[in-house]
Amino acid sequence: RFYGNANVTLDLAEGLTATGRLGTDFYQFSTRNGIPIASIETALYNESEIRFQETNLEGRLNYNKTFSEDFTLSAMVGGNNMRQLSRRTNLNSNGGLSLEGFYNISNSAAAPIISTNEAQRGINSVFGQVNFGLMNWIYLDFTARQDWSSTLPEGENAYFYPSAAASFVLSELGPIQNISAIDFLKVRASVARVGRDADPYRLVDVYNPITPNLNGLPRYGVPNSQQNPNLEPEFTTEFEVGMDLRLFKGRLGFDVAYYDRSTTNQIFSVPSSATTGYTSRVVNAGEMRNWGYEFQVTGTPIKTNKFSWDIGINAFRQYNKVVSLEEGIDAIARGNTWAASLRIAEGDPYMGVYGQDFIRESYELDDDGEIISNEGAIVVDENGYPTFTPDRVFLGSAIADWVGGVNTTFNFGPLSIGGLVDFQRGGVIHSTSLQWSKYSGMHPETVEYMGEEDIRANGFIYDGVKEDGSPNDIRVMDPQTYYQSIWRAAAPNVYSASFVKLRELRMDFRIPTNSISFLRGASVGIFGRNLAILSADLPYLDPQGVNGAGNDQGLENAQVPSTRSFGVNLSIKL
Repeated sequence: RFYGNANVTLDLAEGLTATGRLGTDFYQFSTRNGIPIASIETALYNESEIRFQETNLEGRLNYNKTFSEDFTLSAMVGGNNMRQLSRRTNLNSNGGLSLEGFYNISNSAAAPIISTNEAQRGINSVFGQVNFGLMNWIYLDFTARQDWSSTLPEGENAYFYPSAAASFVLSELGPIQNISAIDFLKVRASVARVGRDADPYRLVDVYNPITPNLNGLPRYGVPNSQQNPNLEPEFTTEFEVGMDLRLFKGRLGFDVAYYDRSTTNQIFSVPSSATTGYTSRVVNAGEMRNWGYEFQVTGTPIKTNKFSWDIGINAFRQYNKVVSLEEGIDAIARGNTWAASLRIAEGDPYMGVYGQDFIRESYELDDDGEIISNEGAIVVDENGYPTFTPDRVFLGSAIADWVGGVNTTFNFGPLSIGGLVDFQRGGVIHSTSLQWSKYSGMHPETVEYMGEEDIRANGFIYDGVKEDGSPNDIRVMDPQTYYQSIWRAAAPNVYSASFVKLRELRMDFRIPTNSISFLRGASVGIFGRNLAILSADLPYLDPQGVNGAGNDQGLENAQVPSTRSFGVNLSIKL
Protein backbone atom coordinates (compact mmCIF):
# COMPACT_ATOMS: atom_id res chain seq x y z
CA ARG A 1 0.00 0.00 0.00
CA PHE A 2 1.15 3.51 -0.80
CA TYR A 3 -0.47 6.74 0.27
CA GLY A 4 0.71 10.31 0.60
CA ASN A 5 0.06 13.89 -0.30
CA ALA A 6 1.83 17.11 -1.23
CA ASN A 7 0.69 20.52 0.00
CA VAL A 8 1.52 24.10 -0.88
CA THR A 9 0.33 27.25 0.91
CA LEU A 10 0.63 30.83 -0.32
CA ASP A 11 0.19 33.94 1.87
CA LEU A 12 -1.76 36.35 -0.35
CA ALA A 13 -2.55 39.05 2.19
CA GLU A 14 -3.03 39.52 5.90
CA GLY A 15 -5.35 36.71 6.99
CA LEU A 16 -5.75 35.40 3.42
CA THR A 17 -4.04 32.21 2.24
CA ALA A 18 -4.38 29.83 -0.68
CA THR A 19 -3.76 26.11 -0.23
CA GLY A 20 -3.34 23.36 -2.78
CA ARG A 21 -3.15 19.64 -2.08
CA LEU A 22 -2.57 16.57 -4.22
CA GLY A 23 -3.03 13.21 -2.53
CA THR A 24 -3.35 9.58 -3.53
CA ASP A 25 -4.08 6.27 -1.85
CA PHE A 26 -3.14 3.08 -3.70
CA TYR A 27 -3.22 -0.52 -2.58
CA GLN A 28 -2.92 -3.93 -4.18
CA PHE A 29 -4.09 -7.15 -2.53
CA SER A 30 -3.34 -10.60 -3.95
CA THR A 31 -4.40 -14.03 -2.69
CA ARG A 32 -3.77 -17.65 -3.69
CA ASN A 33 -5.93 -20.47 -2.35
CA GLY A 34 -5.91 -24.19 -2.93
CA ILE A 35 -7.68 -27.37 -1.79
CA PRO A 36 -5.84 -30.70 -2.21
CA ILE A 37 -7.25 -33.52 -4.31
CA ALA A 38 -7.56 -35.76 -1.23
CA SER A 39 -9.96 -33.36 0.50
CA ILE A 40 -13.67 -33.93 1.02
CA GLU A 41 -14.43 -30.83 -1.05
CA THR A 42 -13.63 -30.61 -4.74
CA ALA A 43 -9.99 -29.73 -5.29
CA LEU A 44 -9.48 -26.19 -6.49
CA TYR A 45 -7.01 -23.43 -7.10
CA ASN A 46 -7.85 -19.74 -7.01
CA GLU A 47 -5.93 -16.54 -7.62
CA SER A 48 -7.38 -13.08 -7.05
CA GLU A 49 -5.93 -9.62 -7.27
CA ILE A 50 -7.56 -6.37 -6.17
CA ARG A 51 -6.21 -2.95 -7.09
CA PHE A 52 -7.65 0.34 -5.91
CA GLN A 53 -6.53 3.93 -6.25
CA GLU A 54 -8.15 7.19 -5.20
CA THR A 55 -6.60 10.52 -6.17
CA ASN A 56 -7.74 13.92 -4.89
CA LEU A 57 -6.74 17.34 -6.20
CA GLU A 58 -7.99 20.12 -3.96
CA GLY A 59 -7.67 23.87 -3.74
CA ARG A 60 -8.80 26.18 -0.94
CA LEU A 61 -8.90 29.90 -0.25
CA ASN A 62 -8.85 30.63 3.50
CA TYR A 63 -9.58 33.87 5.36
CA ASN A 64 -9.14 34.49 9.09
CA LYS A 65 -9.70 37.78 10.84
CA THR A 66 -10.05 38.92 14.44
CA PHE A 67 -12.02 42.16 14.29
CA SER A 68 -12.19 42.64 18.07
CA GLU A 69 -12.25 40.68 21.30
CA ASP A 70 -15.95 40.11 20.69
CA PHE A 71 -15.94 39.14 17.01
CA THR A 72 -13.83 36.72 14.94
CA LEU A 73 -14.40 35.39 11.45
CA SER A 74 -12.94 32.54 9.47
CA ALA A 75 -14.11 31.54 6.00
CA MET A 76 -13.10 29.08 3.33
CA VAL A 77 -14.08 28.26 -0.24
CA GLY A 78 -12.64 25.47 -2.30
CA GLY A 79 -13.00 22.77 -4.86
CA ASN A 80 -12.06 19.13 -5.13
CA ASN A 81 -11.52 16.69 -7.98
CA MET A 82 -11.77 13.03 -6.91
CA ARG A 83 -11.09 10.02 -9.12
CA GLN A 84 -11.29 6.34 -8.20
CA LEU A 85 -10.15 3.31 -10.14
CA SER A 86 -10.70 -0.25 -8.94
CA ARG A 87 -9.87 -3.47 -10.71
CA ARG A 88 -10.40 -7.07 -9.63
CA THR A 89 -9.18 -10.19 -11.43
CA ASN A 90 -10.20 -13.75 -10.45
CA LEU A 91 -8.82 -17.01 -11.81
CA ASN A 92 -10.62 -20.16 -10.63
CA SER A 93 -9.99 -23.77 -11.51
CA ASN A 94 -12.95 -25.71 -12.89
CA GLY A 95 -13.86 -29.33 -12.20
CA GLY A 96 -11.01 -29.93 -9.75
CA LEU A 97 -7.25 -30.32 -10.28
CA SER A 98 -5.43 -32.79 -12.51
CA LEU A 99 -2.18 -33.23 -10.55
CA GLU A 100 -1.89 -33.44 -6.78
CA GLY A 101 0.17 -30.70 -5.14
CA PHE A 102 0.54 -28.53 -8.25
CA TYR A 103 -1.28 -25.27 -7.48
CA ASN A 104 -1.38 -23.41 -10.76
CA ILE A 105 -4.29 -22.27 -12.89
CA SER A 106 -2.94 -24.40 -15.75
CA ASN A 107 -3.64 -27.48 -13.56
CA SER A 108 -7.41 -26.96 -13.80
CA ALA A 109 -9.18 -30.17 -14.85
CA ALA A 110 -11.48 -28.19 -17.16
CA ALA A 111 -11.26 -24.78 -18.77
CA PRO A 112 -10.55 -22.31 -15.94
CA ILE A 113 -13.06 -19.59 -15.10
CA ILE A 114 -11.49 -16.14 -15.45
CA SER A 115 -13.15 -12.82 -14.75
CA THR A 116 -11.97 -9.22 -14.67
CA ASN A 117 -13.99 -6.33 -13.28
CA GLU A 118 -13.05 -2.67 -13.52
CA ALA A 119 -14.89 0.35 -12.14
CA GLN A 120 -14.17 4.06 -12.45
CA ARG A 121 -15.77 6.83 -10.45
CA GLY A 122 -15.38 10.60 -10.33
CA ILE A 123 -16.79 13.42 -8.23
CA ASN A 124 -16.18 17.13 -8.76
CA SER A 125 -17.04 19.36 -5.82
CA VAL A 126 -17.20 22.96 -4.70
CA PHE A 127 -17.65 23.82 -1.04
CA GLY A 128 -17.51 26.62 1.46
CA GLN A 129 -17.47 27.22 5.18
CA VAL A 130 -17.86 30.25 7.42
CA ASN A 131 -17.34 30.41 11.20
CA PHE A 132 -18.28 33.24 13.53
CA GLY A 133 -17.03 33.75 17.09
CA LEU A 134 -19.04 36.18 19.23
CA MET A 135 -18.03 37.47 22.65
CA ASN A 136 -15.76 34.46 23.21
CA TRP A 137 -18.66 32.17 24.06
CA ILE A 138 -21.00 31.98 21.05
CA TYR A 139 -19.77 30.12 17.96
CA LEU A 140 -21.73 29.69 14.72
CA ASP A 141 -20.60 27.43 11.87
CA PHE A 142 -22.13 27.10 8.40
CA THR A 143 -21.06 24.85 5.53
CA ALA A 144 -22.32 24.17 2.01
CA ARG A 145 -21.18 21.71 -0.63
CA GLN A 146 -22.24 20.72 -4.12
CA ASP A 147 -21.06 17.55 -5.85
CA TRP A 148 -21.27 16.39 -9.46
CA SER A 149 -21.02 12.59 -9.64
CA SER A 150 -20.20 10.41 -12.61
CA THR A 151 -22.46 7.62 -11.29
CA LEU A 152 -25.69 9.63 -11.67
CA PRO A 153 -27.49 10.56 -14.92
CA GLU A 154 -25.75 13.18 -17.03
CA GLY A 155 -27.34 16.59 -16.54
CA GLU A 156 -29.03 15.40 -13.31
CA ASN A 157 -25.93 14.46 -11.38
CA ALA A 158 -25.56 17.50 -9.10
CA TYR A 159 -26.63 17.50 -5.47
CA PHE A 160 -26.31 20.16 -2.77
CA TYR A 161 -26.05 19.68 0.98
CA PRO A 162 -25.56 22.29 3.74
CA SER A 163 -25.06 22.24 7.51
CA ALA A 164 -25.35 24.63 10.42
CA ALA A 165 -24.06 24.36 13.98
CA ALA A 166 -24.11 26.51 17.07
CA SER A 167 -22.19 26.09 20.32
CA PHE A 168 -22.30 28.10 23.52
CA VAL A 169 -19.36 27.99 25.94
CA LEU A 170 -21.30 28.79 29.10
CA SER A 171 -18.21 28.50 31.28
CA GLU A 172 -17.07 31.86 29.84
CA LEU A 173 -20.02 33.64 31.41
CA GLY A 174 -19.51 35.45 34.71
CA PRO A 175 -21.93 33.48 36.93
CA ILE A 176 -20.43 30.13 35.88
CA GLN A 177 -16.83 31.41 35.86
CA ASN A 178 -17.23 31.95 39.60
CA ILE A 179 -17.92 28.23 40.18
CA SER A 180 -14.45 26.86 40.84
CA ALA A 181 -15.42 23.22 40.23
CA ILE A 182 -16.40 23.89 36.59
CA ASP A 183 -13.49 24.06 34.16
CA PHE A 184 -15.48 23.97 30.95
CA LEU A 185 -19.17 23.83 29.99
CA LYS A 186 -20.44 23.85 26.44
CA VAL A 187 -23.80 23.08 24.89
CA ARG A 188 -24.13 22.51 21.18
CA ALA A 189 -26.71 21.91 18.47
CA SER A 190 -26.35 21.13 14.78
CA VAL A 191 -28.36 20.15 11.75
CA ALA A 192 -26.81 18.74 8.59
CA ARG A 193 -27.77 17.21 5.29
CA VAL A 194 -25.44 14.85 3.43
CA GLY A 195 -25.88 13.57 -0.11
CA ARG A 196 -24.64 10.28 -1.53
CA ASP A 197 -24.36 9.05 -5.08
CA ALA A 198 -24.81 5.55 -6.47
CA ASP A 199 -22.27 2.81 -7.06
CA PRO A 200 -20.73 2.84 -10.55
CA TYR A 201 -22.69 1.45 -13.49
CA ARG A 202 -26.17 1.37 -11.94
CA LEU A 203 -27.77 3.40 -14.76
CA VAL A 204 -27.73 1.24 -17.91
CA ASP A 205 -28.24 -2.49 -18.44
CA VAL A 206 -25.26 -4.24 -20.03
CA TYR A 207 -24.72 -7.88 -20.90
CA ASN A 208 -22.78 -9.93 -18.38
CA PRO A 209 -20.02 -12.31 -19.54
CA ILE A 210 -20.71 -16.01 -19.01
CA THR A 211 -17.96 -18.58 -18.56
CA PRO A 212 -16.80 -20.90 -19.93
CA ASN A 213 -16.80 -19.91 -23.60
CA LEU A 214 -18.78 -21.90 -26.14
CA ASN A 215 -16.58 -23.49 -28.81
CA GLY A 216 -13.96 -20.85 -28.11
CA LEU A 217 -16.41 -17.97 -28.50
CA PRO A 218 -17.37 -15.63 -25.63
CA ARG A 219 -20.92 -15.75 -24.24
CA TYR A 220 -23.00 -12.96 -22.70
CA GLY A 221 -26.33 -12.91 -20.90
CA VAL A 222 -28.94 -10.46 -19.65
CA PRO A 223 -28.29 -9.54 -15.98
CA ASN A 224 -30.81 -10.49 -13.31
CA SER A 225 -30.91 -6.95 -11.87
CA GLN A 226 -32.45 -4.11 -13.86
CA GLN A 227 -30.55 -0.83 -13.62
CA ASN A 228 -32.20 2.59 -13.35
CA PRO A 229 -31.34 5.41 -15.80
CA ASN A 230 -33.23 7.93 -13.62
CA LEU A 231 -31.39 7.44 -10.32
CA GLU A 232 -31.24 10.37 -7.94
CA PRO A 233 -28.92 10.93 -4.99
CA GLU A 234 -30.00 9.75 -1.55
CA PHE A 235 -29.93 12.18 1.36
CA THR A 236 -29.38 11.87 5.09
CA THR A 237 -30.59 14.62 7.42
CA GLU A 238 -29.40 14.64 11.02
CA PHE A 239 -30.14 16.77 14.04
CA GLU A 240 -27.95 16.61 17.17
CA VAL A 241 -27.80 18.35 20.53
CA GLY A 242 -25.20 17.77 23.20
CA MET A 243 -23.31 18.99 26.23
CA ASP A 244 -19.63 18.83 27.26
CA LEU A 245 -18.80 19.37 30.94
CA ARG A 246 -15.37 19.15 32.61
CA LEU A 247 -14.85 19.45 36.36
CA PHE A 248 -12.16 19.62 39.05
CA LYS A 249 -9.24 20.71 36.86
CA GLY A 250 -9.92 18.04 34.26
CA ARG A 251 -10.29 15.18 36.75
CA LEU A 252 -13.90 14.47 35.73
CA GLY A 253 -15.69 14.94 32.42
CA PHE A 254 -19.13 14.27 30.92
CA ASP A 255 -20.18 14.34 27.28
CA VAL A 256 -23.80 13.54 26.37
CA ALA A 257 -25.64 13.86 23.07
CA TYR A 258 -28.94 13.05 21.39
CA TYR A 259 -29.21 12.53 17.64
CA ASP A 260 -31.99 11.90 15.14
CA ARG A 261 -31.02 10.80 11.64
CA SER A 262 -33.29 10.15 8.68
CA THR A 263 -32.21 8.78 5.29
CA THR A 264 -34.56 9.24 2.32
CA ASN A 265 -34.56 8.45 -1.39
CA GLN A 266 -32.35 5.47 -0.66
CA ILE A 267 -30.69 3.60 -3.51
CA PHE A 268 -31.26 -0.14 -3.20
CA SER A 269 -32.54 -3.20 -5.05
CA VAL A 270 -36.07 -4.51 -4.63
CA PRO A 271 -37.52 -7.83 -5.87
CA SER A 272 -39.20 -7.99 -9.28
CA SER A 273 -41.39 -10.61 -10.90
CA ALA A 274 -39.26 -12.93 -13.03
CA THR A 275 -41.82 -12.48 -15.82
CA THR A 276 -40.29 -9.04 -16.42
CA GLY A 277 -37.00 -10.68 -17.36
CA TYR A 278 -35.37 -9.53 -14.12
CA THR A 279 -35.49 -10.76 -10.53
CA SER A 280 -34.70 -7.35 -9.01
CA ARG A 281 -34.49 -3.69 -9.93
CA VAL A 282 -32.60 -0.65 -8.64
CA VAL A 283 -34.80 2.14 -7.27
CA ASN A 284 -34.83 5.36 -5.25
CA ALA A 285 -37.29 4.81 -2.43
CA GLY A 286 -37.87 4.40 1.24
CA GLU A 287 -36.98 6.11 4.47
CA MET A 288 -34.86 4.86 7.36
CA ARG A 289 -34.81 6.56 10.75
CA ASN A 290 -32.13 6.15 13.44
CA TRP A 291 -32.08 7.97 16.74
CA GLY A 292 -30.45 7.57 20.10
CA TYR A 293 -28.21 8.81 22.88
CA GLU A 294 -24.47 8.83 23.47
CA PHE A 295 -22.84 9.06 26.88
CA GLN A 296 -19.20 9.41 27.83
CA VAL A 297 -17.65 9.80 31.27
CA THR A 298 -13.91 10.31 31.81
CA GLY A 299 -12.12 10.63 35.11
CA THR A 300 -8.85 10.49 36.99
CA PRO A 301 -9.78 9.22 40.48
CA ILE A 302 -6.16 9.13 41.69
CA LYS A 303 -3.32 11.42 40.62
CA THR A 304 0.03 11.89 42.36
CA ASN A 305 3.54 12.74 41.21
CA LYS A 306 4.36 9.06 40.59
CA PHE A 307 0.99 7.40 40.05
CA SER A 308 -2.29 8.09 38.29
CA TRP A 309 -5.40 6.13 37.44
CA ASP A 310 -7.50 7.13 34.41
CA ILE A 311 -10.86 5.62 33.54
CA GLY A 312 -13.34 6.18 30.72
CA ILE A 313 -16.86 4.86 30.26
CA ASN A 314 -18.89 5.22 27.10
CA ALA A 315 -22.31 3.94 26.09
CA PHE A 316 -24.49 4.32 23.03
CA ARG A 317 -28.26 3.68 22.98
CA GLN A 318 -29.67 3.31 19.49
CA TYR A 319 -33.15 2.96 18.01
CA ASN A 320 -34.06 2.39 14.39
CA LYS A 321 -37.10 1.90 12.22
CA VAL A 322 -37.78 1.20 8.55
CA VAL A 323 -40.32 3.99 7.95
CA SER A 324 -41.13 3.10 4.34
CA LEU A 325 -39.97 1.08 1.34
CA GLU A 326 -40.84 1.13 -2.36
CA GLU A 327 -44.56 1.31 -3.08
CA GLY A 328 -45.92 -2.23 -3.30
CA ILE A 329 -42.91 -3.70 -1.47
CA ASP A 330 -43.46 -4.68 2.18
CA ALA A 331 -40.09 -6.33 2.81
CA ILE A 332 -36.71 -6.96 1.20
CA ALA A 333 -35.06 -10.32 1.83
CA ARG A 334 -31.42 -10.11 2.90
CA GLY A 335 -30.67 -13.73 3.78
CA ASN A 336 -32.16 -17.11 4.64
CA THR A 337 -31.33 -20.29 6.51
CA TRP A 338 -33.40 -23.46 6.85
CA ALA A 339 -35.37 -21.98 9.78
CA ALA A 340 -34.87 -18.21 9.78
CA SER A 341 -34.70 -15.27 7.41
CA LEU A 342 -33.30 -11.76 7.51
CA ARG A 343 -35.51 -8.99 6.17
CA ILE A 344 -35.81 -5.24 5.92
CA ALA A 345 -39.53 -4.80 6.55
CA GLU A 346 -41.61 -1.64 6.58
CA GLY A 347 -42.65 -0.64 10.08
CA ASP A 348 -40.15 -2.95 11.83
CA PRO A 349 -36.65 -2.24 13.15
CA TYR A 350 -33.80 -2.58 10.66
CA MET A 351 -32.38 -6.04 9.97
CA GLY A 352 -35.24 -8.06 11.41
CA VAL A 353 -34.81 -11.78 12.09
CA TYR A 354 -37.94 -13.75 11.14
CA GLY A 355 -38.96 -17.32 11.87
CA GLN A 356 -41.61 -19.46 13.55
CA ASP A 357 -42.04 -18.31 17.15
CA PHE A 358 -43.32 -20.22 20.18
CA ILE A 359 -47.06 -20.01 20.84
CA ARG A 360 -47.53 -18.76 24.41
CA GLU A 361 -50.44 -18.52 26.83
CA SER A 362 -51.79 -15.16 25.68
CA TYR A 363 -51.50 -15.95 21.94
CA GLU A 364 -54.14 -13.92 20.08
CA LEU A 365 -54.66 -12.81 16.48
CA ASP A 366 -56.57 -9.85 15.08
CA ASP A 367 -59.06 -10.02 12.21
CA ASP A 368 -56.21 -9.79 9.67
CA GLY A 369 -54.34 -12.73 11.22
CA GLU A 370 -51.67 -10.54 12.81
CA ILE A 371 -50.37 -11.41 16.27
CA ILE A 372 -51.54 -8.88 18.85
CA SER A 373 -50.47 -10.82 21.98
CA ASN A 374 -48.06 -13.68 22.63
CA GLU A 375 -46.83 -13.64 26.23
CA GLY A 376 -46.47 -16.10 29.08
CA ALA A 377 -45.43 -19.76 29.23
CA ILE A 378 -44.95 -21.83 26.07
CA VAL A 379 -47.98 -23.96 25.10
CA VAL A 380 -47.34 -27.64 24.30
CA ASP A 381 -49.41 -30.00 22.15
CA GLU A 382 -50.77 -33.47 22.91
CA ASN A 383 -47.28 -34.97 22.41
CA GLY A 384 -45.64 -32.61 24.87
CA TYR A 385 -43.91 -30.71 22.03
CA PRO A 386 -43.86 -26.89 22.03
CA THR A 387 -46.26 -25.30 19.53
CA PHE A 388 -45.20 -22.74 16.94
CA THR A 389 -46.76 -20.00 14.85
CA PRO A 390 -47.80 -21.25 11.39
CA ASP A 391 -45.82 -18.52 9.61
CA ARG A 392 -42.51 -16.77 10.11
CA VAL A 393 -42.91 -13.70 12.31
CA PHE A 394 -40.65 -10.92 13.60
CA LEU A 395 -38.38 -12.32 16.34
CA GLY A 396 -36.24 -9.24 16.91
CA SER A 397 -33.68 -7.01 15.27
CA ALA A 398 -30.09 -8.11 14.78
CA ILE A 399 -28.98 -4.57 15.71
CA ALA A 400 -27.97 -4.14 19.37
CA ASP A 401 -29.81 -1.71 21.65
CA TRP A 402 -26.74 -0.72 23.68
CA VAL A 403 -23.04 -0.67 22.81
CA GLY A 404 -20.30 0.57 25.10
CA GLY A 405 -17.14 -0.08 27.05
CA VAL A 406 -14.90 0.71 29.99
CA ASN A 407 -11.27 1.70 29.41
CA THR A 408 -8.80 2.12 32.25
CA THR A 409 -5.08 2.88 32.57
CA PHE A 410 -2.72 2.81 35.57
CA ASN A 411 0.42 4.93 35.20
CA PHE A 412 3.47 4.19 37.38
CA GLY A 413 6.05 6.72 36.20
CA PRO A 414 7.29 5.44 32.82
CA LEU A 415 5.18 2.25 33.09
CA SER A 416 1.50 2.14 32.10
CA ILE A 417 -0.88 -0.82 32.35
CA GLY A 418 -4.32 -0.67 30.82
CA GLY A 419 -7.29 -2.66 29.70
CA LEU A 420 -10.57 -2.42 27.83
CA VAL A 421 -13.84 -4.22 28.55
CA ASP A 422 -16.65 -3.66 26.07
CA PHE A 423 -20.22 -4.83 25.89
CA GLN A 424 -23.27 -5.12 23.70
CA ARG A 425 -26.83 -5.49 24.94
CA GLY A 426 -29.83 -6.44 22.85
CA GLY A 427 -30.22 -7.73 19.34
CA VAL A 428 -30.95 -11.34 18.40
CA ILE A 429 -29.09 -14.12 16.61
CA HIS A 430 -30.41 -17.31 15.05
CA SER A 431 -27.79 -20.08 15.21
CA THR A 432 -27.89 -22.72 12.48
CA SER A 433 -24.87 -24.46 14.02
CA LEU A 434 -26.77 -25.06 17.28
CA GLN A 435 -29.89 -26.00 15.32
CA TRP A 436 -28.04 -28.85 13.56
CA SER A 437 -26.15 -29.84 16.71
CA LYS A 438 -29.50 -30.56 18.39
CA TYR A 439 -30.88 -32.28 15.30
CA SER A 440 -27.86 -34.62 15.16
CA GLY A 441 -27.66 -35.25 18.92
CA MET A 442 -24.36 -33.40 19.40
CA HIS A 443 -25.71 -30.69 21.70
CA PRO A 444 -25.52 -31.23 25.51
CA GLU A 445 -29.24 -30.43 25.69
CA THR A 446 -29.94 -33.73 23.92
CA VAL A 447 -28.48 -35.55 26.95
CA GLU A 448 -29.59 -33.39 29.87
CA TYR A 449 -32.59 -31.06 29.87
CA MET A 450 -33.90 -28.85 32.71
CA GLY A 451 -32.05 -30.92 35.34
CA GLU A 452 -33.21 -34.26 33.93
CA GLU A 453 -30.26 -36.51 33.08
CA ASP A 454 -29.95 -39.24 30.46
CA ILE A 455 -33.05 -38.05 28.64
CA ARG A 456 -32.25 -40.34 25.69
CA ALA A 457 -33.25 -43.26 27.90
CA ASN A 458 -35.75 -41.60 30.25
CA GLY A 459 -37.26 -38.86 28.12
CA PHE A 460 -38.05 -35.40 29.46
CA ILE A 461 -40.90 -33.02 30.20
CA TYR A 462 -40.80 -29.75 28.26
CA ASP A 463 -41.05 -26.63 30.40
CA GLY A 464 -44.45 -25.22 29.42
CA VAL A 465 -48.20 -25.43 29.87
CA LYS A 466 -50.93 -27.45 28.19
CA GLU A 467 -53.68 -25.82 26.17
CA ASP A 468 -55.92 -25.67 29.25
CA GLY A 469 -53.24 -23.66 31.10
CA SER A 470 -52.20 -26.42 33.48
CA PRO A 471 -48.49 -27.24 33.91
CA ASN A 472 -47.16 -29.64 31.30
CA ASP A 473 -46.81 -33.23 32.56
CA ILE A 474 -46.53 -35.01 29.20
CA ARG A 475 -43.19 -36.82 28.96
CA VAL A 476 -41.41 -36.85 25.60
CA MET A 477 -40.08 -40.41 25.43
CA ASP A 478 -38.20 -40.19 22.11
CA PRO A 479 -35.91 -37.11 22.13
CA GLN A 480 -34.45 -38.00 18.73
CA THR A 481 -37.85 -37.78 17.07
CA TYR A 482 -38.55 -34.58 19.02
CA TYR A 483 -35.40 -32.75 17.94
CA GLN A 484 -35.75 -33.95 14.35
CA SER A 485 -39.34 -32.68 14.30
CA ILE A 486 -38.88 -29.12 15.53
CA TRP A 487 -35.73 -28.13 13.62
CA ARG A 488 -37.63 -26.04 11.06
CA ALA A 489 -38.82 -23.65 13.79
CA ALA A 490 -36.45 -20.77 14.53
CA ALA A 491 -37.45 -19.87 18.10
CA PRO A 492 -35.58 -22.71 19.93
CA ASN A 493 -32.30 -21.47 18.43
CA VAL A 494 -32.74 -17.70 18.75
CA TYR A 495 -30.45 -16.10 21.32
CA SER A 496 -29.68 -12.63 22.57
CA ALA A 497 -26.69 -11.00 20.88
CA SER A 498 -25.60 -9.49 24.22
CA PHE A 499 -22.04 -10.01 25.41
CA VAL A 500 -19.32 -8.68 27.69
CA LYS A 501 -15.74 -9.06 26.43
CA LEU A 502 -12.26 -8.52 27.74
CA ARG A 503 -11.21 -6.70 24.62
CA GLU A 504 -7.66 -5.70 25.42
CA LEU A 505 -4.86 -5.76 27.98
CA ARG A 506 -1.68 -3.77 27.36
CA MET A 507 1.52 -2.72 29.10
CA ASP A 508 3.84 0.02 27.83
CA PHE A 509 7.18 1.33 29.06
CA ARG A 510 8.56 4.74 28.06
CA ILE A 511 12.26 4.46 27.37
CA PRO A 512 14.34 7.39 28.73
CA THR A 513 15.80 9.37 25.80
CA ASN A 514 17.25 12.42 27.54
CA SER A 515 20.80 11.50 26.53
CA ILE A 516 19.90 10.92 22.86
CA SER A 517 19.45 14.30 21.20
CA PHE A 518 17.79 13.14 17.97
CA LEU A 519 15.06 11.13 19.75
CA ARG A 520 11.89 12.88 20.88
CA GLY A 521 10.61 9.75 22.58
CA ALA A 522 10.54 5.94 22.53
CA SER A 523 8.42 3.23 24.08
CA VAL A 524 8.02 -0.53 24.01
CA GLY A 525 4.94 -2.48 24.95
CA ILE A 526 3.06 -5.77 24.81
CA PHE A 527 -0.65 -6.29 24.21
CA GLY A 528 -3.35 -8.93 23.91
CA ARG A 529 -6.65 -8.38 22.11
CA ASN A 530 -10.00 -10.19 22.03
CA LEU A 531 -8.88 -12.16 25.07
CA ALA A 532 -12.09 -13.54 26.57
CA ILE A 533 -15.88 -13.60 26.41
CA LEU A 534 -16.85 -12.82 30.00
CA SER A 535 -20.58 -13.18 29.46
CA ALA A 536 -22.86 -14.15 26.56
CA ASP A 537 -26.30 -15.69 26.04
CA LEU A 538 -25.16 -17.45 22.85
CA PRO A 539 -23.29 -20.63 23.93
CA TYR A 540 -20.14 -22.04 22.29
CA LEU A 541 -19.96 -19.23 19.69
CA ASP A 542 -18.82 -15.60 19.56
CA PRO A 543 -21.85 -13.25 19.22
CA GLN A 544 -19.67 -10.55 17.71
CA GLY A 545 -18.47 -12.97 15.06
CA VAL A 546 -22.07 -13.20 13.87
CA ASN A 547 -22.97 -9.53 14.22
CA GLY A 548 -19.91 -7.97 12.66
CA ALA A 549 -19.47 -4.64 10.94
CA GLY A 550 -21.52 -5.35 7.82
CA ASN A 551 -25.18 -4.60 7.24
CA ASP A 552 -26.38 -8.20 7.02
CA GLN A 553 -26.31 -9.56 10.55
CA GLY A 554 -28.19 -11.96 12.79
CA LEU A 555 -27.96 -15.30 10.94
CA GLU A 556 -25.17 -17.62 12.15
CA ASN A 557 -24.17 -20.61 10.05
CA ALA A 558 -20.96 -22.60 10.61
CA GLN A 559 -19.15 -19.71 12.25
CA VAL A 560 -15.36 -19.83 12.18
CA PRO A 561 -13.99 -19.56 15.75
CA SER A 562 -12.82 -16.07 16.69
CA THR A 563 -9.14 -15.61 17.52
CA ARG A 564 -7.04 -13.91 20.17
CA SER A 565 -4.05 -11.85 19.14
CA PHE A 566 -0.86 -10.96 20.98
CA GLY A 567 1.89 -8.59 19.97
CA VAL A 568 4.73 -6.25 20.75
CA ASN A 569 4.80 -2.52 20.01
CA LEU A 570 7.94 -0.45 19.48
CA SER A 571 7.49 3.29 18.97
CA ILE A 572 10.29 5.75 18.15
CA LYS A 573 9.76 9.49 17.62
CA LEU A 574 12.48 11.44 15.84
